[in-house]
Amino acid sequence: LREKDATKVAYAMLLLAAVERHEAEMAKIAPSAPSNASSLFDSHKGVLYSMLAISNEHRSDLNYPAIYQLQIVELYLRLLAPSVYEDMRQELKILLAKARKVSVVVDDYMQNSSRLHRRISQWFMRVGLEHRSEVFVGPFMLDMLIGERVVVEVDGPSHFYRDTNTRTASSLLKNLLLRAMGFHVKHLPYQEWQQCGTAVKRTMYCSAFWKDVIAASRESKSSELHPRLPELVDILDVVTSWQVGQGPHPSTAFLQREKLQTQSLPAFYSEDGIEPIDSSESIEEPKEAGSFDSFDIDSEQLGIRTPEDLIAAHEEAEAAMREDREQQITSQQRRRMDESLDRDLSDLSDLRKLYPRSKRREVH
Repeated sequence: LREKDATKVAYAMLLLAAVERHEAEMAKIAPSAPSNASSLFDSHKGVLYSMLAISNEHRSDLNYPAIYQLQIVELYLRLLAPSVYEDMRQELKILLAKARKVSVVVDDYMQNSSRLHRRISQWFMRVGLEHRSEVFVGPFMLDMLIGERVVVEVDGPSHFYRDTNTRTASSLLKNLLLRAMGFHVKHLPYQEWQQCGTAVKRTMYCSAFWKDVIAASRESKSSELHPRLPELVDILDVVTSWQVGQGPHPSTAFLQREKLQTQSLPAFYSEDGIEPIDSSESIEEPKEAGSFDSFDIDSEQLGIRTPEDLIAAHEEAEAAMREDREQQITSQQRRRMDESLDRDLSDLSDLRKLYPRSKRREVH
C-alpha cells in the first residue's frame, strides 16, 4: 500500500465506526452504544496501527487530503477511543501531532449549498439568532455557530447519498465528533428549507431553532431548576414583537441577557499536548442585521448614522457586488431578487394573524 491508500484505510475505519454508533443511537441502545461502537478498534486496532505506520514511513509524500484524514483520525481516537490512542507507539503519536499543526480546512459543501447557507444566515438574523458563519474548529468548518455551543449545519446535497435522504458516512462522522467536543449540533437539510416557500414559513422554521439555543443555555446551568421550554407560539410572539419594534430582543426575553455570548469556543481538546485553536483570525464576525438592507436616505440626510455604520454598509455593498460578479448576477437580476425579498417581508404581518394574542401563552 502507498501512504495515501494507507491513510484512506484508516479513515475508512473511522467512517465504519461512526455508522455503527449512529445505528446504535437510532436503535436506542444507549447503554451499550459506546462499547459496541469501539469494538471495531478493539478487534482491529492492529490494522489501524499498520496503516498509520505506512503513512509515517512515507510522511514526506503525504498530500493535503491525507493530512486532513490524519487530523480526523487523531481527533476521533483522543475523544472516542482513548485506550487505542494510549496504546499507540510514540512515533505514530508524533505523526498525528505534526499533522494536527497543518492548517487544512476542507469545504465539504457545493456552491449551491454555499448560496443556501448565506440565505439561511440572513433569515436567522431576522429572527434574532445572532451567529458566526464559517467558524474553523480544528479540521472542520462550522456553517453557523450560535453562542458558544449550538452548531447549525446547513446540509446541502453533498451531505446525502445521491437520490436518497440518507446522510453520508462522512457527515455522520463530523456530527459525532462535534458532539464529542461538547457542541449541540442541529442539522438544517436543504429539502426542509425548500419547502419553506413563504416568509411566514421561513420565520416559523428559523424561530424553532431558539428552542435548541435555550436548551443549550439551560444545560450549562445544570445546578439550577429550569421551567419547560417555551412553545413555538410563544417564541413567534416574542420574535414578531421584536421585529416590529414592540418588544425586547429575543435573547433578552429568553436568556435574560442583552446578547448571545459568542466570545469563546468550548474547550473540546484536552490540554495534555494539544495546542488550542487560535480562532481570532479565522472566525468571521457576524454582520450587523440590516446594515445594508435598512438603508434610509432620510437617516443619511439627518446624519443619524455614524461614520462606522456608513463604512460598514459601504464595505457590505462592495462585498455584495463582488459576489454578484462572481456568480454572474446582473443588476436587473439583483433588483428582482431584492423586490422578491421585500414581498417576503411584507408577508410577515400574516404571521401575527395566525396566532392571535388570545391564543398565546406568556413566556416565563
